[in-house]
Amino acid sequence: MSSMFTSDENLRNMVVHFRRERSGFLQMFELGFKKYISGDWINASAIFFKIKKQQFDDKFQDQPTLTLLAFMDQYKFIAPDDWKGFRALTEK
Repeated sequence: MSSMFTSDENLRNMVVHFRRERSGFLQMFELGFKKYISGDWINASAIFFKIKKQQFDDKFQDQPTLTLLAFMDQYKFIAPDDWKGFRALTEK
């Protein structure tokens, strides 16, 4: 699926515009997500809170950031001992 972002011309054009507009956001989110996966939730949450704070435009509320913060908050931002880098999705 992710290969479509490089192989599909329409998606490539869309992503190029997005990256130009939100390149700092994408870099921060990628770093935060890597820390989240690795179980470093203290630093991941710090990055995600920074992203949330920088979202001045009410039209752009990054739902993945908000969802990850809400999930980590359930554990007080400490990854469970059995953390494997992912969680089961239980919502539609």
